[in-house]
Amino acid sequence: LAGAFLIFGIRALWFARGKRAFLVFAVAYLAVLGWWGTIRASHQRPWRSEVAVMPRATLDGDRVHISGFRNFKYRSRDDFDRHYEERDFLLSHLTSVDLYVSYWAKGPVGHTFVSFNFVVASAAGSSETATGSQ
Repeated sequence: LAGAFLIFGIRALWFARGKRAFLVFAVAYLAVLGWWGTIRASHQRPWRSEVAVMPRATLDGDRVHISGFRNFKYRSRDDFDRHYEERDFLLSHLTSVDLYVSYWAKGPVGHTFVSFNFVVASAAGSSETATGSQ
């Protein structure tokens, strides 16, 4: 349907010389846009158990608190222990943000990942060398 609409739109706007074709396309476009606007976002779906809990982030100045942070122990794709945590991060320790797209099937089906990297600082009084001795 989207492809047909695109072809119709290109034909109406590029090849047609009359105002009627442009007007028909404009009305069709506004109808699709109006319909699209009536679709309500919803998380009320039968989610798989490993993605059923939605994480939530709250911002308090420099601190970001994340609840529902997944820290699962996977033995296989379908065998895992669920564990959700509460975590706090300081935005001042953010060093980079990476964006990844993972494709798992043919076609334009993928999952977008955003990775936030933070400086991890220790408040310990002693340090260890690479061999583990102090």
